[in-house]
Amino acid sequence: MYIEAFTSHFGALTDARQSAKVTYPLEDILFITLCAPSPALTQSSSDYVL
Repeated sequence: MYIEAFTSHFGALTDARQSAKVTYPLEDILFITLCAPSPALTQSSSDYVL
């Protein structure tokens, strides 16, 4: 459901990688990168060590 909307939105981007070395489509990499939880968002302020 969400991947189709994501792909239609970011599908216009050009992939500058060498096609022989591409293992995963660019849309998959962008989707996983943007959906991965950020440590800054998943930790409370008391968990930070200075």
